Amino acid sequence: MNSIRVHLDNVYLDPNNFRLHGHSKYRKVENANFSNHMVQKRTMDMITEGERNEGIKDLLDSFKSNGFLKIDNILVKKLDDDKYIVIEGNRRVAALKTLITQYEKGYETGVVDNQLLTSKIIDVVEYPVELNESESYLLLMGLRHVTKVKDWGDFEQSELVHDLHIEHSLSFSDISEKLGIHIVQVKRRVNTFVAMQLYKKDEDYGSQFSSKLSPIFYELMGSPDIREDWLGWSEETKAFTNKSRLKKFFSWVSACEDTKEPIVKNRDDIRLLKKIIHDSEAIDIMEETGSVLEAYEQSLSVTTEGVKKAISSLKGNVDKITISAVRNLGVQEKEKLRSAIDTLKDIEKLIK
Repeated sequence: MNSIRVHLDNVYLDPNNFRLHGHSKYRKVENANFSNHMVQKRTMDMITEGERNEGIKDLLDSFKSNGFLKIDNILVKKLDDDKYIVIEGNRRVAALKTLITQYEKGYETGVVDNQLLTSKIIDVVEYPVELNESESYLLLMGLRHVTKVKDWGDFEQSELVHDLHIEHSLSFSDISEKLGIHIVQVKRRVNTFVAMQLYKKDEDYGSQFSSKLSPIFYELMGSPDIREDWLGWSEETKAFTNKSRLKKFFSWVSACEDTKEPIVKNRDDIRLLKKIIHDSEAIDIMEETGSVLEAYEQSLSVTTEGVKKAISSLKGNVDKITISAVRNLGVQEKEKLRSAIDTLKDIEKLIK
């Protein structure tokens, strides 16, 4: 790898960056079109998330407060002549380009070195790797964003692991060893991406897909009660066999005509859902109220589990109550004890 100095105008953002794959505006770009002005403009817009720069606000604030610190190398690959495409560091390059634009307009740029803003010359490292389709590129991204840095979301991590397995025929154990993550997590990442693709392709709900839904699908593929028992997931075919239930699940994570927002909104909802998924009455309540939590609280299966736990601890707690201690109780404590005894008498009538 060679460290070189290049002009920012000759450094191009990667339009196929994994961060962008879950964006509604993302379209795969052929290598020959990387430097196209409109492609770069769209890529910058997706990375920065528009005029307010919400996608890089953390970096802009950091650069303005601390300057541009060379903590991590910006990795690039040569396109042709003096042009380079960013392999690693797209957000940092986008932030620098944004700061230069702000500087040229006379806006405040904090403590960022004015020489950097005027010369636009930065240090980068030329990395000998094929882009996007190569196994070595995917492994580099995996080591950076799945294993160590971990600043990618569930969508990007799952897509990368899936591509290593499907596109490059690496086994689960191979990926586990190369990325240093547990084989169970590798399998879950691959399956998560498959499940998300099935949702994206659904003719009724697929248009609502967003990478923000990724944590829901990641939690789903880690919940055997829903994934296998209820939806009939087949590890061999990488498909759900119960199509009607799968359609129902898609409706729960989507906004429908009669509901302004989805029933299942986050991964916590999945964690509650798996506890009531086999309780048909609770599912009816969930669909009527639009609330997984309310269905969970009213679920007979959950209530029964709570009763079982209470019964298990009841005997031990009663044994702790001594006659001498009861004699010394105050009026309020004795009243609570009488109320508990009355409740137990009512329960006794039910079980006779």
